Amino acid sequence: MALCFRYALRRMLMIVTFAGLLGSTAMAQLVREHLGELELSIDTGSWRIERPAQHILHVVPIGTMAKSAHTVVVIQTASNNLKDCEVLARAQLPGSLYEAPKGIEVEVDGMRAFAVHAHTRCRNATPIGMAICIPHRGKGYVLVNRIAGCRTGGGNSFSGSQWFEDLINGIRFVP
Repeated sequence: MALCFRYALRRMLMIVTFAGLLGSTAMAQLVREHLGELELSIDTGSWRIERPAQHILHVVPIGTMAKSAHTVVVIQTASNNLKDCEVLARAQLPGSLYEAPKGIEVEVDGMRAFAVHAHTRCRNATPIGMAICIPHRGKGYVLVNRIAGCRTGGGNSFSGSQWFEDLINGIRFVP
């Protein structure tokens, strides 16, 4: 299963990169939001940023994106290495709602990161939960796509998670 997730993540990152090379994102109005040294580029026609605390961003889907995507929480926290990040990423998908998360090491902006995904324990079809943690200079940057409960999943359960990979592809680290 981990190999399948790794393949899907790499495939999606390649597709997004290829689309960018073709200029398909040239029409999009991009904005760059910063959280510490993490810079996140988002399309303002699909997302808006809320900042409930100094170390937290909420990336909220709007317009047609709101039909298939969920709010992504970005948290800046202490993390010294990839092992710390693995613990942080796994903790984002609690056992009370999710099956045991399956994790893999991935690369984001040329840096090692740890990604996890898990299906919910809900009876009905719901989207999978995903989290990724990127350690950078003593900080961990955790992006989380999860649902709060079985009755509040929202969105299209079968729409996939390409939009989550698109957000991850928009990450850069700046001094």
